[in-house]
Amino acid sequence: MNRCYLAAVLLLATTAFSQVRENAARFVTWQPMDVSAFEDGYKRHLAWHRSASDPWTWYGWTIISGDRYGAFIDATMFHQWPDFDNAVKPAEDAADNAINVLPHAQIHSVVSYEVMSPLTVFRPQDIESYPLMSFFTLRLRPGAESAFEHAAIGVMRSIGGPHAILRPVTGATDYLLLLPARNSIDLPENAEIFRRLVAAMPQDAVIDTRLELARFRRDMSYWPR
Repeated sequence: MNRCYLAAVLLLATTAFSQVRENAARFVTWQPMDVSAFEDGYKRHLAWHRSASDPWTWYGWTIISGDRYGAFIDATMFHQWPDFDNAVKPAEDAADNAINVLPHAQIHSVVSYEVMSPLTVFRPQDIESYPLMSFFTLRLRPGAESAFEHAAIGVMRSIGGPHAILRPVTGATDYLLLLPARNSIDLPENAEIFRRLVAAMPQDAVIDTRLELARFRRDMSYWPR
């Protein structure tokens, strides 16, 4: 790819993340052992966040199709990296989590991501307004990361709706593509975007892929007042 063209694309990208540099995100995946007990306990834990005046927003999804069917994903996004060194009352948070949530679910993963601004058009309302979210993960051959990111520019710049590509920082090696959906009719288009992204990669660069659909859980999300 021409370097001048790439530089122009990066310069012209204007997203919520690139404007304010709030490109840090953390995702936790839970596997409930007792769904009802887990959800009740998780809601009690969100009440603790409310009582602690937590300034962060926490989003929740339940996976409704895919290998991890039934898993719950919570995420906090739109942060600057220093935010993660200044979480509200971390010791009390962990203690309440241990009482209300951990007895009812196992933590499958904790992953920090860098949201890639040149490949992302994504705002808080794109989470809150869409009942469905397609989670697409790509495991790359070591050394193929740069080729993937360059190839993704041509695909992602053609997408009209909200989208985000997240680069793993700690806790995983897989890239994550987020594509919201208003209803099931949007799902084939989301899958086609993912196929185009994989097809744009150099041969043998992608080791594995995973496609999952999740339902946004407003009742298991938290917004500061």
